Amino acid sequence: MERPRDVVQEIYAQHSSLQETVCGVEAHFRELFRDPERRMRIPLLDEGNIDTLLQHAQSPEGRRNGVLVRWICMIQDTGFGCELFLGTLRANDTSVCGLYGAETRFDAIQETDASPHNMAERLVVCGVSIPGESPWVHQLLAGSDDVTAALARLALNGAHRTKRAASERSPIPEQPSITALVKLADIDRAEQLQTTELIEVLGLLDTSFLPNPELPIEGAAEDSLPQLPCVHALCFDRVQEDAVLLPMLHTASLTVPPAFAGVDETRSAVISYLAQNLGGDILAAEFVLLALLAKMYVPYSPSHVRRPGLAVGSLSLNLSHVESTAAHLGLFDAIASLVPAAVAERMTLDHLNDASRSFYVRSTDTGMSAGRLQLPRNTCVVVDEVCLGEGKLLDAGVRNVRALANVLQNHTLTYQFPFSELELDTDLNVVVVSTGKSLLPVDVQVPLQGEHVRLGETHVPAPPAALTAFRAYVLQARQAQATVPESMSIPIQNYFVERRQSGPRYAYTELDLQRCLNLARIVAVSFGQRELTPAAWAHAVQLDEQRMQRLAP
Repeated sequence: MERPRDVVQEIYAQHSSLQETVCGVEAHFRELFRDPERRMRIPLLDEGNIDTLLQHAQSPEGRRNGVLVRWICMIQDTGFGCELFLGTLRANDTSVCGLYGAETRFDAIQETDASPHNMAERLVVCGVSIPGESPWVHQLLAGSDDVTAALARLALNGAHRTKRAASERSPIPEQPSITALVKLADIDRAEQLQTTELIEVLGLLDTSFLPNPELPIEGAAEDSLPQLPCVHALCFDRVQEDAVLLPMLHTASLTVPPAFAGVDETRSAVISYLAQNLGGDILAAEFVLLALLAKMYVPYSPSHVRRPGLAVGSLSLNLSHVESTAAHLGLFDAIASLVPAAVAERMTLDHLNDASRSFYVRSTDTGMSAGRLQLPRNTCVVVDEVCLGEGKLLDAGVRNVRALANVLQNHTLTYQFPFSELELDTDLNVVVVSTGKSLLPVDVQVPLQGEHVRLGETHVPAPPAALTAFRAYVLQARQAQATVPESMSIPIQNYFVERRQSGPRYAYTELDLQRCLNLARIVAVSFGQRELTPAAWAHAVQLDEQRMQRLAP
Protein backbone atom coordinates (compact mmCIF):
# COMPACT_ATOMS: atom_id res chain seq x y z
CA MET A 1 0.00 0.00 0.00
CA GLU A 2 2.88 2.39 0.71
CA ARG A 3 4.95 1.54 -2.41
CA PRO A 4 2.46 0.31 -5.04
CA ARG A 5 4.84 0.99 -7.95
CA ASP A 6 7.39 -1.41 -6.45
CA VAL A 7 4.64 -4.03 -6.17
CA VAL A 8 3.77 -3.55 -9.85
CA GLN A 9 7.42 -3.97 -10.82
CA GLU A 10 7.73 -7.16 -8.74
CA ILE A 11 4.64 -8.65 -10.38
CA TYR A 12 5.95 -7.61 -13.80
CA ALA A 13 9.22 -9.46 -13.12
CA GLN A 14 7.24 -12.65 -12.45
CA HIS A 15 5.34 -12.66 -15.75
CA SER A 16 6.27 -12.90 -19.40
CA SER A 17 3.74 -10.45 -20.87
CA LEU A 18 1.98 -7.20 -20.07
CA GLN A 19 -1.42 -8.90 -20.15
CA GLU A 20 -0.31 -11.40 -17.52
CA THR A 21 1.06 -8.51 -15.48
CA VAL A 22 -2.28 -6.68 -15.67
CA CYS A 23 -4.08 -9.80 -14.42
CA GLY A 24 -1.54 -10.31 -11.64
CA VAL A 25 -1.74 -6.69 -10.51
CA GLU A 26 -5.53 -6.80 -10.49
CA ALA A 27 -5.59 -10.02 -8.44
CA HIS A 28 -3.11 -8.62 -5.92
CA PHE A 29 -4.86 -5.31 -5.31
CA ARG A 30 -8.32 -6.85 -5.15
CA GLU A 31 -7.13 -8.46 -1.95
CA LEU A 32 -6.79 -4.97 -0.49
CA PHE A 33 -10.47 -4.36 -1.21
CA ARG A 34 -11.51 -7.54 0.60
CA ASP A 35 -9.98 -6.40 3.89
CA PRO A 36 -12.22 -3.60 5.28
CA GLU A 37 -9.45 -2.26 7.54
CA ARG A 38 -6.98 -1.91 4.67
CA ARG A 39 -9.72 -0.54 2.44
CA MET A 40 -10.39 2.33 4.82
CA ARG A 41 -6.67 3.15 4.91
CA ILE A 42 -6.76 3.96 1.20
CA PRO A 43 -7.81 7.62 0.73
CA LEU A 44 -11.23 8.08 -0.87
CA LEU A 45 -10.76 10.74 -3.53
CA ASP A 46 -12.92 13.84 -3.05
CA GLU A 47 -12.87 17.58 -3.68
CA GLY A 48 -11.52 18.23 -0.21
CA ASN A 49 -8.37 16.11 -0.48
CA ILE A 50 -7.56 15.90 -4.19
CA ASP A 51 -5.14 18.85 -4.30
CA THR A 52 -3.24 17.53 -1.30
CA LEU A 53 -3.07 14.07 -2.84
CA LEU A 54 -1.99 15.46 -6.22
CA GLN A 55 0.77 17.48 -4.61
CA HIS A 56 1.97 14.35 -2.84
CA ALA A 57 1.78 12.37 -6.11
CA GLN A 58 3.98 14.96 -7.83
CA SER A 59 6.58 15.06 -5.05
CA PRO A 60 9.77 13.00 -5.49
CA GLU A 61 8.53 10.43 -2.98
CA GLY A 62 5.10 10.25 -4.59
CA ARG A 63 6.54 9.82 -8.09
CA ARG A 64 8.88 7.09 -6.90
CA ASN A 65 6.41 5.08 -4.81
CA GLY A 66 3.04 6.02 -6.28
CA VAL A 67 -0.02 7.34 -4.43
CA LEU A 68 -2.78 4.78 -4.03
CA VAL A 69 -6.36 6.12 -4.03
CA ARG A 70 -9.87 4.77 -4.38
CA TRP A 71 -12.62 6.61 -6.20
CA ILE A 72 -16.29 5.96 -6.86
CA CYS A 73 -17.22 7.97 -9.91
CA MET A 74 -19.73 8.26 -12.72
CA ILE A 75 -18.55 7.61 -16.27
CA GLN A 76 -19.21 10.89 -18.10
CA ASP A 77 -17.53 10.31 -21.46
CA THR A 78 -16.33 7.11 -23.13
CA GLY A 79 -15.39 8.73 -26.43
CA PHE A 80 -11.62 9.09 -26.02
CA GLY A 81 -10.79 5.58 -27.18
CA CYS A 82 -7.39 4.00 -26.56
CA GLU A 83 -4.01 5.63 -26.21
CA LEU A 84 -0.63 4.05 -26.88
CA PHE A 85 2.18 3.77 -24.35
CA LEU A 86 5.52 2.02 -24.09
CA GLY A 87 5.20 -1.41 -22.50
CA THR A 88 8.81 -1.45 -21.30
CA LEU A 89 10.97 1.51 -20.32
CA ARG A 90 14.73 1.74 -19.78
CA ALA A 91 15.82 3.81 -16.79
CA ASN A 92 18.76 3.61 -14.40
CA ASP A 93 20.18 0.78 -16.53
CA THR A 94 17.11 -1.31 -15.75
CA SER A 95 14.10 -2.41 -17.79
CA VAL A 96 10.91 -1.41 -15.99
CA CYS A 97 7.23 -1.98 -16.62
CA GLY A 98 5.59 0.89 -18.47
CA LEU A 99 2.10 0.23 -17.07
CA TYR A 100 0.15 2.64 -14.86
CA GLY A 101 2.00 5.83 -15.79
CA ALA A 102 5.43 4.48 -14.85
CA GLU A 103 7.18 7.18 -16.90
CA THR A 104 6.41 9.73 -14.16
CA ARG A 105 8.61 7.71 -11.80
CA PHE A 106 11.82 8.79 -13.50
CA ASP A 107 13.33 12.18 -14.28
CA ALA A 108 14.66 10.86 -17.59
CA ILE A 109 14.21 7.74 -19.67
CA GLN A 110 17.52 6.45 -21.02
CA GLU A 111 16.21 4.99 -24.24
CA THR A 112 12.87 4.06 -25.72
CA ASP A 113 11.98 1.10 -27.86
CA ALA A 114 9.18 2.43 -30.05
CA SER A 115 8.90 -0.74 -32.12
CA PRO A 116 5.36 -2.16 -32.52
CA HIS A 117 6.02 -5.13 -30.23
CA ASN A 118 6.78 -2.73 -27.34
CA MET A 119 3.66 -0.62 -27.83
CA ALA A 120 0.58 -1.28 -25.68
CA GLU A 121 -2.86 0.27 -25.35
CA ARG A 122 -5.01 1.49 -22.49
CA LEU A 123 -8.54 2.81 -22.71
CA VAL A 124 -9.28 6.32 -21.45
CA VAL A 125 -12.62 7.44 -20.03
CA CYS A 126 -13.65 10.60 -18.22
CA GLY A 127 -15.14 10.24 -14.76
CA VAL A 128 -16.80 12.76 -12.46
CA SER A 129 -17.82 12.75 -8.83
CA ILE A 130 -21.28 11.26 -8.39
CA PRO A 131 -23.67 14.12 -9.28
CA GLY A 132 -25.96 15.09 -6.42
CA GLU A 133 -24.33 12.71 -3.97
CA SER A 134 -25.85 13.24 -0.53
CA PRO A 135 -23.42 14.36 2.21
CA TRP A 136 -24.19 11.33 4.41
CA VAL A 137 -22.97 8.99 1.66
CA HIS A 138 -19.43 10.34 1.64
CA GLN A 139 -19.26 10.21 5.43
CA LEU A 140 -20.22 6.54 5.28
CA LEU A 141 -17.83 5.65 2.44
CA ALA A 142 -14.84 7.60 3.77
CA GLY A 143 -14.97 5.91 7.16
CA SER A 144 -12.40 7.08 9.68
CA ASP A 145 -10.93 10.57 9.59
CA ASP A 146 -7.45 9.11 10.22
CA VAL A 147 -6.58 9.28 6.52
CA THR A 148 -7.57 12.95 6.29
CA ALA A 149 -5.49 13.77 9.34
CA ALA A 150 -2.49 11.94 7.90
CA LEU A 151 -2.77 13.85 4.65
CA ALA A 152 -2.76 17.13 6.51
CA ARG A 153 0.63 16.19 8.00
CA LEU A 154 2.30 15.59 4.65
CA ALA A 155 5.26 17.87 3.93
CA LEU A 156 4.22 19.77 0.83
CA ASN A 157 6.57 22.75 0.90
CA GLY A 158 6.88 24.39 -2.49
CA ALA A 159 3.98 22.42 -3.97
CA HIS A 160 1.45 24.27 -6.05
CA ARG A 161 -2.24 23.79 -6.64
CA THR A 162 -2.56 21.68 -9.77
CA LYS A 163 -4.18 23.48 -12.67
CA ARG A 164 -7.41 21.69 -13.46
CA ALA A 165 -9.96 22.14 -16.20
CA ALA A 166 -13.12 20.70 -17.73
CA SER A 167 -15.71 21.88 -15.18
CA GLU A 168 -18.21 21.65 -18.05
CA ARG A 169 -18.01 17.89 -17.68
CA SER A 170 -19.75 17.97 -14.31
CA PRO A 171 -23.55 17.62 -14.74
CA ILE A 172 -24.11 19.83 -11.68
CA PRO A 173 -21.27 22.40 -11.91
CA GLU A 174 -22.40 24.30 -8.80
CA GLN A 175 -21.71 21.17 -6.75
CA PRO A 176 -18.11 20.56 -5.59
CA SER A 177 -16.86 17.87 -7.92
CA ILE A 178 -13.82 16.16 -9.39
CA THR A 179 -13.36 15.63 -13.10
CA ALA A 180 -10.60 13.11 -13.81
CA LEU A 181 -9.40 10.76 -16.50
CA VAL A 182 -9.44 7.06 -15.69
CA LYS A 183 -6.95 4.96 -17.65
CA LEU A 184 -7.84 1.28 -17.84
CA ALA A 185 -5.38 -1.45 -18.82
CA ASP A 186 -8.06 -4.18 -18.93
CA ILE A 187 -9.44 -3.07 -22.30
CA ASP A 188 -11.92 -5.92 -22.78
CA ARG A 189 -13.79 -5.01 -19.59
CA ALA A 190 -13.31 -1.28 -20.07
CA GLU A 191 -14.96 -1.31 -23.49
CA GLN A 192 -18.19 -2.52 -21.88
CA LEU A 193 -18.53 0.62 -19.75
CA GLN A 194 -21.32 3.06 -20.60
CA THR A 195 -21.96 6.67 -19.67
CA THR A 196 -23.72 7.32 -16.32
CA GLU A 197 -22.55 3.96 -14.96
CA LEU A 198 -20.79 4.03 -11.60
CA ILE A 199 -17.42 2.40 -11.16
CA GLU A 200 -15.22 1.95 -8.13
CA VAL A 201 -11.54 2.34 -8.97
CA LEU A 202 -8.44 1.48 -7.00
CA GLY A 203 -5.50 3.10 -8.72
CA LEU A 204 -2.47 5.36 -8.83
CA LEU A 205 -3.08 9.10 -8.85
CA ASP A 206 -1.39 11.21 -11.51
CA THR A 207 -2.15 14.07 -13.89
CA SER A 208 -2.68 13.92 -17.62
CA PHE A 209 -3.54 16.16 -20.52
CA LEU A 210 -7.07 15.91 -21.83
CA PRO A 211 -6.96 13.72 -24.97
CA ASN A 212 -7.66 15.96 -27.93
CA PRO A 213 -6.24 15.54 -31.44
CA GLU A 214 -6.82 19.23 -32.12
CA LEU A 215 -4.38 20.40 -29.47
CA PRO A 216 -1.01 21.63 -30.85
CA ILE A 217 1.06 19.29 -28.69
CA GLU A 218 4.40 19.84 -30.38
CA GLY A 219 5.99 23.12 -29.40
CA ALA A 220 3.15 24.11 -27.08
CA ALA A 221 3.81 25.06 -23.51
CA GLU A 222 2.45 22.47 -21.13
CA ASP A 223 0.96 25.12 -18.86
CA SER A 224 -1.37 26.20 -21.66
CA LEU A 225 -2.88 22.74 -22.16
CA PRO A 226 -5.93 21.43 -20.33
CA GLN A 227 -4.75 19.18 -17.53
CA LEU A 228 -6.80 16.86 -15.40
CA PRO A 229 -6.22 14.52 -12.49
CA CYS A 230 -5.79 10.97 -13.70
CA VAL A 231 -6.25 7.61 -12.00
CA HIS A 232 -4.38 4.65 -13.48
CA ALA A 233 -6.75 1.82 -12.54
CA LEU A 234 -5.08 -1.17 -10.90
CA CYS A 235 -8.54 -2.74 -10.60
CA PHE A 236 -12.09 -1.50 -11.05
CA ASP A 237 -15.67 -2.72 -10.82
CA ARG A 238 -19.09 -1.55 -11.85
CA VAL A 239 -21.04 -0.70 -8.71
CA GLN A 240 -24.58 0.13 -7.68
CA GLU A 241 -24.30 2.61 -4.85
CA ASP A 242 -27.32 1.17 -3.02
CA ALA A 243 -25.62 -2.24 -2.86
CA VAL A 244 -22.35 -0.69 -1.61
CA LEU A 245 -24.01 1.37 1.13
CA LEU A 246 -26.54 -1.14 2.44
CA PRO A 247 -24.06 -3.41 4.33
CA MET A 248 -22.45 -0.31 5.86
CA LEU A 249 -25.83 0.94 7.08
CA HIS A 250 -26.63 -2.44 8.58
CA THR A 251 -23.27 -2.42 10.37
CA ALA A 252 -23.90 1.11 11.66
CA SER A 253 -27.34 0.11 12.94
CA LEU A 254 -25.79 -2.61 15.12
CA THR A 255 -24.06 0.00 17.28
CA VAL A 256 -27.33 1.54 18.53
CA PRO A 257 -30.64 0.13 19.83
CA PRO A 258 -33.18 -0.57 17.05
CA ALA A 259 -35.13 2.58 16.22
CA PHE A 260 -38.21 0.71 14.98
CA ALA A 261 -39.79 -2.69 15.57
CA GLY A 262 -40.03 -3.80 11.94
CA VAL A 263 -40.64 -2.91 8.31
CA ASP A 264 -44.21 -1.68 8.80
CA GLU A 265 -43.23 0.64 11.64
CA THR A 266 -40.23 1.97 9.72
CA ARG A 267 -42.39 2.54 6.65
CA SER A 268 -44.93 4.57 8.64
CA ALA A 269 -42.15 6.61 10.25
CA VAL A 270 -40.59 7.45 6.86
CA ILE A 271 -43.97 8.62 5.55
CA SER A 272 -44.50 10.82 8.63
CA TYR A 273 -40.97 12.20 8.20
CA LEU A 274 -41.68 13.20 4.59
CA ALA A 275 -45.13 14.57 5.48
CA GLN A 276 -43.51 17.20 7.74
CA ASN A 277 -42.37 18.95 4.56
CA LEU A 278 -45.74 18.56 2.82
CA GLY A 279 -48.00 20.30 5.32
CA GLY A 280 -48.72 17.01 7.06
CA ASP A 281 -50.21 15.42 3.92
CA ILE A 282 -49.82 11.67 4.56
CA LEU A 283 -51.19 10.58 1.16
CA ALA A 284 -48.76 12.82 -0.74
CA ALA A 285 -45.89 11.68 1.48
CA GLU A 286 -46.68 8.02 0.78
CA PHE A 287 -46.63 8.69 -2.96
CA VAL A 288 -43.27 10.45 -2.57
CA LEU A 289 -41.91 7.35 -0.81
CA LEU A 290 -43.22 5.08 -3.57
CA ALA A 291 -41.68 7.37 -6.21
CA LEU A 292 -38.31 7.04 -4.45
CA LEU A 293 -38.57 3.24 -4.41
CA ALA A 294 -39.56 2.90 -8.08
CA LYS A 295 -37.05 1.51 -10.54
CA MET A 296 -37.77 0.99 -14.17
CA TYR A 297 -35.60 -2.05 -14.73
CA VAL A 298 -32.62 -3.92 -13.34
CA PRO A 299 -29.86 -4.20 -15.98
CA TYR A 300 -28.58 -7.60 -14.86
CA SER A 301 -31.94 -9.24 -14.14
CA PRO A 302 -33.92 -11.11 -16.84
CA SER A 303 -37.17 -10.46 -14.98
CA HIS A 304 -37.16 -6.77 -15.91
CA VAL A 305 -36.79 -6.36 -19.66
CA ARG A 306 -36.70 -2.93 -21.21
CA ARG A 307 -38.83 -2.51 -24.31
CA PRO A 308 -39.21 0.63 -26.43
CA GLY A 309 -42.32 2.61 -25.52
CA LEU A 310 -43.07 0.63 -22.34
CA ALA A 311 -41.45 1.79 -19.12
CA VAL A 312 -42.08 -1.02 -16.65
CA GLY A 313 -41.70 0.11 -13.06
CA SER A 314 -41.45 3.88 -13.48
CA LEU A 315 -43.41 6.20 -11.17
CA SER A 316 -42.75 9.87 -11.79
CA LEU A 317 -44.83 12.04 -9.45
CA ASN A 318 -46.47 15.46 -9.76
CA LEU A 319 -47.33 17.19 -6.48
CA SER A 320 -49.76 19.91 -7.53
CA HIS A 321 -51.81 22.67 -5.83
CA VAL A 322 -48.64 24.30 -4.53
CA GLU A 323 -49.10 28.06 -4.40
CA SER A 324 -45.45 28.99 -3.87
CA THR A 325 -42.09 27.49 -3.03
CA ALA A 326 -38.94 28.61 -1.29
CA ALA A 327 -35.74 28.96 -3.30
CA HIS A 328 -34.52 25.85 -1.52
CA LEU A 329 -37.10 23.21 -0.67
CA GLY A 330 -37.14 21.51 2.71
CA LEU A 331 -38.73 18.58 0.88
CA PHE A 332 -35.53 18.23 -1.15
CA ASP A 333 -33.44 18.10 2.03
CA ALA A 334 -35.72 15.41 3.43
CA ILE A 335 -35.39 13.35 0.25
CA ALA A 336 -31.61 13.85 0.11
CA SER A 337 -31.33 12.59 3.68
CA LEU A 338 -32.90 9.28 2.57
CA VAL A 339 -31.39 8.50 -0.85
CA PRO A 340 -27.74 8.39 -2.01
CA ALA A 341 -28.15 11.04 -4.73
CA ALA A 342 -30.65 13.84 -5.30
CA VAL A 343 -30.67 16.87 -7.60
CA ALA A 344 -32.91 19.96 -7.47
CA GLU A 345 -33.93 21.75 -10.67
CA ARG A 346 -35.77 25.09 -10.67
CA MET A 347 -37.63 25.61 -13.94
CA THR A 348 -37.26 29.37 -14.15
CA LEU A 349 -37.21 30.88 -17.61
CA ASP A 350 -33.66 32.13 -17.04
CA HIS A 351 -32.47 28.63 -16.23
CA LEU A 352 -34.35 26.98 -19.10
CA ASN A 353 -33.14 29.51 -21.67
CA ASP A 354 -29.52 29.31 -20.50
CA ALA A 355 -27.69 27.18 -23.08
CA SER A 356 -24.90 26.50 -20.57
CA ARG A 357 -27.42 24.73 -18.29
CA SER A 358 -28.69 22.24 -20.85
CA PHE A 359 -30.44 19.12 -19.59
CA TYR A 360 -29.11 17.04 -22.49
CA VAL A 361 -25.52 16.11 -23.43
CA ARG A 362 -23.73 17.99 -26.20
CA SER A 363 -20.66 17.18 -28.26
CA THR A 364 -17.83 19.74 -28.19
CA ASP A 365 -14.33 19.95 -29.65
CA THR A 366 -12.88 18.37 -26.50
CA GLY A 367 -15.51 15.68 -25.94
CA MET A 368 -18.96 15.55 -24.38
CA SER A 369 -20.25 18.50 -22.38
CA ALA A 370 -22.40 17.12 -19.58
CA GLY A 371 -26.13 17.69 -19.39
CA ARG A 372 -27.81 18.32 -16.06
CA LEU A 373 -29.79 15.09 -16.49
CA GLN A 374 -26.71 12.99 -17.26
CA LEU A 375 -27.13 11.23 -13.93
CA PRO A 376 -26.70 7.69 -12.55
CA ARG A 377 -29.77 5.47 -12.41
CA ASN A 378 -32.09 5.98 -9.43
CA THR A 379 -30.92 9.55 -8.83
CA CYS A 380 -33.88 11.54 -7.50
CA VAL A 381 -34.63 14.75 -9.42
CA VAL A 382 -36.90 17.27 -7.67
CA VAL A 383 -38.26 19.70 -10.28
CA ASP A 384 -39.77 23.01 -9.10
CA GLU A 385 -42.25 24.06 -11.77
CA VAL A 386 -43.97 26.62 -9.51
CA CYS A 387 -41.23 29.15 -10.26
CA LEU A 388 -41.93 29.01 -14.02
CA GLY A 389 -43.23 32.50 -14.76
CA GLU A 390 -44.55 34.17 -17.88
CA GLY A 391 -42.20 34.92 -20.72
CA LYS A 392 -40.71 33.59 -23.92
CA LEU A 393 -39.14 30.17 -24.17
CA LEU A 394 -36.13 30.45 -26.47
CA ASP A 395 -34.62 27.67 -28.56
CA ALA A 396 -32.43 26.49 -25.67
CA GLY A 397 -35.48 26.47 -23.40
CA VAL A 398 -37.54 24.44 -25.85
CA ARG A 399 -34.72 21.90 -26.16
CA ASN A 400 -34.41 21.65 -22.38
CA VAL A 401 -38.13 21.11 -21.83
CA ARG A 402 -38.15 18.52 -24.62
CA ALA A 403 -35.17 16.71 -23.04
CA LEU A 404 -36.86 16.63 -19.63
CA ALA A 405 -40.12 15.38 -21.15
CA ASN A 406 -38.18 12.71 -23.02
CA VAL A 407 -36.60 11.49 -19.78
CA LEU A 408 -40.04 11.26 -18.17
CA GLN A 409 -41.93 9.73 -21.08
CA ASN A 410 -39.41 7.58 -22.93
CA HIS A 411 -36.76 7.24 -20.22
CA THR A 412 -33.98 8.22 -22.59
CA LEU A 413 -31.57 11.16 -22.59
CA THR A 414 -30.49 12.97 -25.74
CA TYR A 415 -26.80 13.01 -26.68
CA GLN A 416 -26.44 15.70 -29.34
CA PHE A 417 -23.71 15.42 -31.98
CA PRO A 418 -22.99 17.84 -34.86
CA PHE A 419 -24.97 15.85 -37.42
CA SER A 420 -27.02 13.41 -35.37
CA GLU A 421 -28.65 12.69 -32.04
CA LEU A 422 -28.45 9.56 -29.93
CA GLU A 423 -30.98 8.52 -27.28
CA LEU A 424 -29.47 6.54 -24.40
CA ASP A 425 -31.41 4.79 -21.64
CA THR A 426 -31.84 6.49 -18.30
CA ASP A 427 -33.74 5.69 -15.11
CA LEU A 428 -34.37 8.62 -12.78
CA ASN A 429 -36.82 9.07 -9.92
CA VAL A 430 -38.57 12.37 -10.66
CA VAL A 431 -40.82 14.43 -8.36
CA VAL A 432 -42.35 17.56 -9.96
CA VAL A 433 -43.82 20.31 -7.77
CA SER A 434 -46.33 22.57 -9.55
CA THR A 435 -49.29 24.90 -9.00
CA GLY A 436 -51.65 23.28 -11.50
CA LYS A 437 -51.19 20.08 -13.42
CA SER A 438 -47.59 19.82 -14.58
CA LEU A 439 -46.83 20.58 -18.21
CA LEU A 440 -44.50 17.57 -18.09
CA PRO A 441 -45.68 14.00 -18.87
CA VAL A 442 -45.56 12.50 -15.36
CA ASP A 443 -47.06 9.14 -14.39
CA VAL A 444 -49.29 10.26 -11.50
CA GLN A 445 -50.58 13.57 -10.16
CA VAL A 446 -51.35 14.05 -6.46
CA PRO A 447 -52.89 17.40 -5.45
CA LEU A 448 -51.81 18.50 -1.98
CA GLN A 449 -54.55 19.02 0.58
CA GLY A 450 -55.64 22.55 1.41
CA GLU A 451 -55.53 25.84 -0.46
CA HIS A 452 -52.56 28.14 -1.02
CA VAL A 453 -50.06 25.50 0.05
CA ARG A 454 -46.52 26.82 0.36
CA LEU A 455 -43.54 24.51 0.50
CA GLY A 456 -40.89 26.17 2.63
CA GLU A 457 -37.18 25.64 3.13
CA THR A 458 -37.34 24.54 6.76
CA HIS A 459 -36.42 20.92 7.30
CA VAL A 460 -36.29 19.19 10.67
CA PRO A 461 -33.87 16.25 10.48
CA ALA A 462 -34.67 13.00 12.22
CA PRO A 463 -32.43 11.59 14.99
CA PRO A 464 -29.30 9.78 13.69
CA ALA A 465 -30.55 6.31 14.67
CA ALA A 466 -33.85 6.91 12.88
CA LEU A 467 -32.09 8.23 9.76
CA THR A 468 -29.87 5.15 9.63
CA ALA A 469 -32.98 2.96 9.81
CA PHE A 470 -34.76 5.07 7.16
CA ARG A 471 -31.83 4.83 4.75
CA ALA A 472 -31.41 1.09 5.23
CA TYR A 473 -35.14 0.62 4.65
CA VAL A 474 -35.16 2.68 1.43
CA LEU A 475 -32.04 1.03 0.00
CA GLN A 476 -33.24 -2.45 0.95
CA ALA A 477 -36.59 -1.83 -0.76
CA ARG A 478 -34.91 -0.50 -3.90
CA GLN A 479 -32.88 -3.69 -4.14
CA ALA A 480 -36.01 -5.84 -4.06
CA GLN A 481 -38.48 -6.87 -6.74
CA ALA A 482 -42.10 -7.95 -6.34
CA THR A 483 -43.58 -10.47 -8.76
CA VAL A 484 -47.28 -10.92 -9.53
CA PRO A 485 -48.34 -14.51 -8.73
CA GLU A 486 -50.87 -16.33 -10.86
CA SER A 487 -53.35 -16.27 -7.97
CA MET A 488 -53.62 -12.47 -8.28
CA SER A 489 -54.60 -12.44 -11.96
CA ILE A 490 -58.33 -13.05 -11.33
CA PRO A 491 -58.74 -10.31 -8.65
CA ILE A 492 -56.92 -7.86 -10.90
CA GLN A 493 -59.08 -8.77 -13.91
CA ASN A 494 -62.24 -8.49 -11.80
CA TYR A 495 -61.22 -5.04 -10.60
CA PHE A 496 -60.64 -3.92 -14.19
CA VAL A 497 -64.08 -5.17 -15.26
CA GLU A 498 -65.77 -3.48 -12.30
CA ARG A 499 -64.10 -0.15 -13.02
CA ARG A 500 -65.08 -0.34 -16.69
CA GLN A 501 -68.69 -1.13 -15.83
CA SER A 502 -69.12 1.37 -13.02
CA GLY A 503 -67.89 4.44 -14.89
CA PRO A 504 -68.37 6.02 -18.31
CA ARG A 505 -67.44 3.76 -21.18
CA TYR A 506 -63.71 3.61 -21.79
CA ALA A 507 -63.06 5.95 -18.82
CA TYR A 508 -60.81 3.35 -17.18
CA THR A 509 -58.29 2.09 -19.71
CA GLU A 510 -55.65 -0.61 -19.84
CA LEU A 511 -53.05 2.08 -19.22
CA ASP A 512 -54.84 2.99 -15.98
CA LEU A 513 -54.75 -0.66 -14.94
CA GLN A 514 -51.06 -0.91 -15.84
CA ARG A 515 -50.34 2.16 -13.71
CA CYS A 516 -52.27 0.71 -10.76
CA LEU A 517 -50.52 -2.65 -11.13
CA ASN A 518 -47.16 -0.93 -11.22
CA LEU A 519 -48.13 1.04 -8.12
CA ALA A 520 -49.13 -2.21 -6.42
CA ARG A 521 -45.73 -3.80 -7.12
CA ILE A 522 -43.99 -0.86 -5.46
CA VAL A 523 -46.43 -0.95 -2.54
CA ALA A 524 -45.61 -4.63 -2.01
CA VAL A 525 -41.88 -3.88 -2.01
CA SER A 526 -42.43 -1.01 0.44
CA PHE A 527 -43.97 -3.51 2.89
CA GLY A 528 -41.00 -5.85 2.49
CA GLN A 529 -42.86 -8.36 0.32
CA ARG A 530 -41.38 -10.22 -2.65
CA GLU A 531 -44.68 -10.89 -4.40
CA LEU A 532 -47.95 -9.03 -4.75
CA THR A 533 -50.46 -10.02 -2.08
CA PRO A 534 -54.21 -9.28 -1.86
CA ALA A 535 -53.49 -6.81 0.96
CA ALA A 536 -50.86 -4.93 -1.07
CA TRP A 537 -53.16 -4.85 -4.10
CA ALA A 538 -56.05 -3.50 -1.99
CA HIS A 539 -53.75 -0.85 -0.48
CA ALA A 540 -52.57 0.27 -3.93
CA VAL A 541 -56.17 0.46 -5.21
CA GLN A 542 -57.12 2.55 -2.18
CA LEU A 543 -54.19 4.93 -2.76
CA ASP A 544 -55.10 5.36 -6.41
CA GLU A 545 -58.77 5.97 -5.64
CA GLN A 546 -57.92 8.55 -2.95
CA ARG A 547 -55.68 10.28 -5.45
CA MET A 548 -58.43 10.29 -8.09
CA GLN A 549 -60.91 11.73 -5.58
CA ARG A 550 -58.63 14.71 -5.07
CA LEU A 551 -58.48 15.21 -8.83
CA ALA A 552 -62.27 15.19 -9.19
CA PRO A 553 -63.74 18.65 -9.97
